[in-house]
Order: sequence, then C-alpha cells, then structure tokens
Amino acid sequence: MSYATPYIPSHWARAFALVAAGFFIVCVLWGYLLTDPALQKLHMDLLRLLTLDIGGSDMGAIPFIAGLVISGIGAAIVGMSLAMCLNHCKKN
Repeated sequence: MSYATPYIPSHWARAFALVAAGFFIVCVLWGYLLTDPALQKLHMDLLRLLTLDIGGSDMGAIPFIAGLVISGIGAAIVGMSLAMCLNHCKKN
C-alpha cells in the first residue's frame, strides 16, 4: 500500500485519541484506588478541571463521558498536528 505522505494524519489522530482515552480511564480508576483522602481529592479535582467541571462536585457518568470525549478530541488534534508537521519536515 502506497501513500502520498509517510505519516497519515488520520491514523495518528485515531491512535493518539485511543491512547488518551485509555489513560483517562486508568487515571479515573487510579483516583478511586488512592487511600490518602487529600491525594484522592486533589486527583479528582484535577480530573474535574479536565472535564471543565461538568457535573459539579461529583465525578459521575456525565463528567466521565465528557472527560473521555475531551481527552480524545484534544489528543486527536495533537496527533494530527504532529503527523502534519512530520510530513512537512519530511518534504523539506
């Protein structure tokens, strides 16, 4: 299979989005496994900051889904931008 560019931006975007969503899931699970209440509160506050504080003070289903979507979209943008930059550098 031959492509015009060595780095396909859509593949990189998809890969980065899947990895970021996986890390978000692991991060949420890790937050519930923390035993120190201060660390657990800090961790969950940072996750709520990532999800733009959707859902208020509780990390329920809506903030969890929003966090997955936000981290996936952000990572897809980063992956696509990186692939496009690598293609540009490969040409020059």
